[in-house]
Amino acid sequence: MDPGPYDRYFTAEEKKALTDAATGVDAEIGAARVALMRLLSSGLAEERPELVLRAVESIVRAIRVRHQISGGAAESLLDAADRVLAELGLGDEG
Repeated sequence: MDPGPYDRYFTAEEKKALTDAATGVDAEIGAARVALMRLLSSGLAEERPELVLRAVESIVRAIRVRHQISGGAAESLLDAADRVLAELGLGDEG
């Protein structure tokens, strides 16, 4: 398999998980989620909370694009944000 544009940024385990998970927009969403998880586990998240907000916003936008492409657009930006946060274990799953 040819190396992807972000391969040097991920561990072998992360690359396998991302490869198994998806391609296209889904792959970008997966990569962004890995980056967000790394940010949340670092001290930088507490020092620069605006980076966390930007990362979540980027993921939400990508999810909205995926839903629009698939014809199942999210009801609202808040709905998409709730989904992202729930999937990350940071929001209400109900």
